[in-house]
Amino acid sequence: MLLVVAIISLLISMLLPALKFSRSASQQTVCQSNQRLLLEGYQSYSRDNGRKLMGSNTRDTWDWLRSSSNTAASITDGVLWPYTRAMNTYVCPNQVYPSYLNSYSINGMLNGEQVNDGITSKRHWTSNIRDSVQMVFIEEDDGRGWNFNSFMLGGAQGSYVDWVAANHFGGDNLGFLDGHVEYWEWKTPHLRKRPKPNPPAPSDPGSVDWDRLKPVFRSWPTNN
Repeated sequence: MLLVVAIISLLISMLLPALKFSRSASQQTVCQSNQRLLLEGYQSYSRDNGRKLMGSNTRDTWDWLRSSSNTAASITDGVLWPYTRAMNTYVCPNQVYPSYLNSYSINGMLNGEQVNDGITSKRHWTSNIRDSVQMVFIEEDDGRGWNFNSFMLGGAQGSYVDWVAANHFGGDNLGFLDGHVEYWEWKTPHLRKRPKPNPPAPSDPGSVDWDRLKPVFRSWPTNN
């Protein structure tokens, strides 16, 4: 009898990691599907509004989310809502903070508050944006009770303003303007941790992750 119990215990100990991995992989897939749906709405809004980009902050009438608070109205009052109309689309199933109603942020260079290398954020979907390499959505870790405003990257090499979330195997899903979603695994140890301290995020000179994010953060060369 004891031998049978020991064998069962061994089998369970062997199966649990595989089950955990399978669950995490499924959560990553759901998150990618969410971002594709959000991207479809993002693109449709722009086409319906003369190529204008919705605001990437969370405070004004033209922003994708309407209020800087963790409420359903913050989502349903945003300009993206008419194109999605599903609350669960905004939530990664493995987000850092289970109570958050939104897991994602929009790039601050897309009609947001960001200035990068002296180049201001885009207000319209212009032809010089490289759609396939232009990041729109990213999973963010903002410990202030809500993902406030847009996702911002610091101007100096290795400097961050906001934290990435590391929701999936030490990485995150990123949604791009052409509609595709990619999984990026972060290499820097403090980016892989969950949860992280409140913003602003610290500088990380020489960061390979920052170097990788920079070209997808802004894909156009000039202020036009």
